Amino acid sequence: MHNKLIGRLVKFKPEGNYSEFHNAIGLVTSHNKPDHVRVQWIKPVHYAVESDHYIHFGPTKVSDFELARFEVLS
Repeated sequence: MHNKLIGRLVKFKPEGNYSEFHNAIGLVTSHNKPDHVRVQWIKPVHYAVESDHYIHFGPTKVSDFELARFEVLS
């Protein structure tokens, strides 16, 4: 089913952990393992700001999450 989501807009559900991503909107670009999708965020997400990765690369532009974390918008 998640193959059919490629190219669709999704919204990260405002529940559970990863509060920085709550309500973030992105475009599904691929799937990477069963029941997970890769999302390119419309607006980069400021996540893990204390990490070395953030210091070098800035906000997160692409993420991989379980499909259940998203609401399909289109």
